[in-house]
Amino acid sequence: MNIFRILSSYDGSINEPNVSAFLAYLLDPYSNHGIAGLLLQKILGEFLIKEKTFFITLTRKRIKK
Repeated sequence: MNIFRILSSYDGSINEPNVSAFLAYLLDPYSNHGIAGLLLQKILGEFLIKEKTFFITLTRKRIKK
């Protein structure tokens, strides 16, 4: 399966509405894709880990000053 072919318009170009609709489908825990909220949890988990690390780094820099 070629994901780019699925997301392309009839002229073969990939456009933002198609990509957005696909991402919305995958991130919706109530869609019928069978992964429930797993993808959303993974993405948010990565974001929160990075944000926490970033905050700790900023906090340490502020303490050193």
